Amino acid sequence: MSNVDNAANQTTLVAVRPQPTRVSLDDAIQRTTNWRAFLANATIQGGQENGLGLPNKKILRAINVHMADIDQLKKDHPDATSFRLYFGLEYPEAPGDVSGLIVPVDVNNNDMLYVNGSIGGPDNGSDAATSSIYDFTQPCPSMCSPTSPLF
Repeated sequence: MSNVDNAANQTTLVAVRPQPTRVSLDDAIQRTTNWRAFLANATIQGGQENGLGLPNKKILRAINVHMADIDQLKKDHPDATSFRLYFGLEYPEAPGDVSGLIVPVDVNNNDMLYVNGSIGGPDNGSDAATSSIYDFTQPCPSMCSPTSPLF
């Protein structure tokens, strides 16, 4: 972690990505195990709830994204340096139906929310035709590899 001062002179912790970005299978298994345990265990540590107590079949395990969609995203946004994946629920009454909303990110780490530099649609953001926000993800558990050691 690294400290970064923002415009309001507040210090924010920013994760600094170590190189290389590949991790071992053992490390990946430990991280995914930690994730599932955090979401499943509603234990109290130091007076704080540490986990959500979700049943195993409701735990979001992964987001599947097709390579063709990534290729199209790169083609549509050649100036993007990365993309950000936000978690969302289309219907709050169906919390197991999580989607990943993918947004291209520019060199200054800002979300590129609109196509071709536009500033929004006719009603300032509700027009999908001018949006650079994509949902071509398929959440796991519905799109999974249950035999994977990361599952």
